[in-house]
Amino acid sequence: APRWSPDGGRLLFHSARGLEVVPALGGPAKLLLAAPQGVWMDGTWSPDGRSIAYALGDSVYVCAVEGGAARGLARLPEAHSCAWSPEGRWIGCVSGNWRFVGNEDLGNIAVSSIWVIPAAGGAPIRVSDDKGLNHSPAWLSGGRSLLYVSDRDGGRDIYQVTLGRDGQPVRAPARLTTGLDAAQVNV
Repeated sequence: APRWSPDGGRLLFHSARGLEVVPALGGPAKLLLAAPQGVWMDGTWSPDGRSIAYALGDSVYVCAVEGGAARGLARLPEAHSCAWSPEGRWIGCVSGNWRFVGNEDLGNIAVSSIWVIPAAGGAPIRVSDDKGLNHSPAWLSGGRSLLYVSDRDGGRDIYQVTLGRDGQPVRAPARLTTGLDAAQVNV
């Protein structure tokens, strides 16, 4: 689950050791956060590249890349696949079915939902239903529109939901593709 830093100079990735950062043009990897044995852990860069938001178990945390204690943001059952909004105000995450992104059960279709969490901390806000597979949140510029992959209407397609200033969806998600069978989306 590699993620480019905002400046393109580093990669954040999950390894058997935990979350690591490596220079994009080569060099030794630096372990940021150790992960318990056999536990999936993924992270996302803050827009300024100084912090990482990550999900572990039923919680979402933020830590500084240069070190220091992690700060808890919110509790979210089976949190994973988080994405920080471009303006830094929100973090979109998936709740449920973390095995979909792990190596063991890649491609299962158990249910999950998309949520947004205030980056300063606070209660998560649901932006998708949990009647199907919903995963891979990705923000459009401006931080008010979120893309994600869902099988809510059959095969996996890309949906877009517009959010109000309070993080609540302002209308039902719009299906952007038909028959794409997308595995994930990234902007």
